[in-house]
Amino acid sequence: MKIVISSYGKENETIGLYKIFGLEYQRLGYKSIINPSYVVDGDGYIYTYEINDGVHLISYSLDNQFNEIDRLSIPGNGVTHLSYSSKHKLLLGCSYGDGTYFSVGVLNGKFNKIHSYDKQIADDRLSRCHAIILNNHETEVAVVNIALDKTYIYNIENGKLVYKDELDYPIGSGPRHSIYSDDDSMLYTITEYSNEIIVHNRKNKEIVQIISTVPNYKEKAYGATLLFSRDRKYLYATNRGEDSIAKFSIGEKLTYVNSYDCGGKHPRHMIITNDGKYIINCNKDSNNVTFFDTETEEIVITIPFYQPTGIVEVKE
Repeated sequence: MKIVISSYGKENETIGLYKIFGLEYQRLGYKSIINPSYVVDGDGYIYTYEINDGVHLISYSLDNQFNEIDRLSIPGNGVTHLSYSSKHKLLLGCSYGDGTYFSVGVLNGKFNKIHSYDKQIADDRLSRCHAIILNNHETEVAVVNIALDKTYIYNIENGKLVYKDELDYPIGSGPRHSIYSDDDSMLYTITEYSNEIIVHNRKNKEIVQIISTVPNYKEKAYGATLLFSRDRKYLYATNRGEDSIAKFSIGEKLTYVNSYDCGGKHPRHMIITNDGKYIINCNKDSNNVTFFDTETEEIVITIPFYQPTGIVEVKE
């Protein structure tokens, strides 16, 4: 297994390539770019960005090191999240800094066209786009706006993102990150300020459930991200403050199961490995990445990395 880790760092090793074998790891290569806080795999290429006198999208190929293929400067500031559509050959992104979202055509690691680059609202309200989530059928994206307590839905039409509808959240809840159910009928969203998972029915746009991600914690906490188990029996949520990963069983409604110590401080993004054996979690404030065995629910590997925030498994 190989993974790529990215960080909020401004110098030294801010994006790294690691090989995992058994319960050991080996660093294969790294790059020093500024603030590549998120990273995705797209048809065998790695996409991230550098925030340095503007925003620069970057693509890499991998052969035990990072080989830069292309880069593209885009308007705006504060990119926070990326998704990739293999069906449409699109890199999708959004910006916390100015409330914008974008779609860029790519082919074989090369950027070819900016199809969309727009602000979610036209007025001067504070707008913070925090995540752009592609549905499973790759027909639409959900752009989560943490400041407006809304998620805006856009259809993908010839590479462009075209407004479809929007979902509302309780005022002050701060929706941060979402994930679609397998059939795209439900959208699960974790909130940063109210520490909840809010479930919307996509057909009628109604909220069908609100459940706490920190039911046994009384201090201040901030929800971060969501992740399904490979068999789709469980949903996991990371919680900063409590520094935990909460586990929910999935039925007609979510049911809280338990929570685990994340193995560090300020958990951010997490992924589940392709074989379903491990959850890999980025702990930004303790400068480490932890691997949880999904059967034993114990940490089995810890990799030191400065301010890790993004992670992706790549094909060998």
